[in-house]
Amino acid sequence: MKNLSRQKKVTLFAFIVVAVCFLMNGTLLAQGAAEALGDDFDVRLFHQAVIGSSAMPLKVLGEQIDRFIAGEDVAARRVLKIDDYERWRQVTSPGISDDGTWVTFGYRRPNAFDPEVELHVKSLRNGREYQIPQASEPRFSDDSRWVAFFIDLPFDEAEKLRAEGNPRPRQVRLLDLIGGEERTW
Repeated sequence: MKNLSRQKKVTLFAFIVVAVCFLMNGTLLAQGAAEALGDDFDVRLFHQAVIGSSAMPLKVLGEQIDRFIAGEDVAARRVLKIDDYERWRQVTSPGISDDGTWVTFGYRRPNAFDPEVELHVKSLRNGREYQIPQASEPRFSDDSRWVAFFIDLPFDEAEKLRAEGNPRPRQVRLLDLIGGEERTW
């Protein structure tokens, strides 16, 4: 290293930075690092030196690496259609009990006209699962034996009450995770 000129040290450092960026985060970071280094670095030269001149372009290689890491089958990909949107689901209200044996999450369709959520409360020990429609905002007790949550009216009923100027009642429910007993207020 002592015998290398400053220019060669900068170039070597640039190669290392881009290699690390490429290996960790794909092509875009590598290209961003190269752009930040300016004229002292050429991504094509790096590509030829590290991967070989007959290899695919960095962008394509980076995309394929990202797909491989994500476990995506490139051949099975297809273009999304409007109908696909109806099958999408969104996870909400993730939580874990203090003792780490129970998890909660809401599961809903991201549809503005049907914002109803189904709450899932699942044991990580034995797989027991409770599915509660119209439930949200779960909270575990300190001893992880109970979970409390709100129960809302179905969307259509709540909208009807709102249109009539009536309040939309919300219930609070307590679920015993050991016995399955429920208490509602």
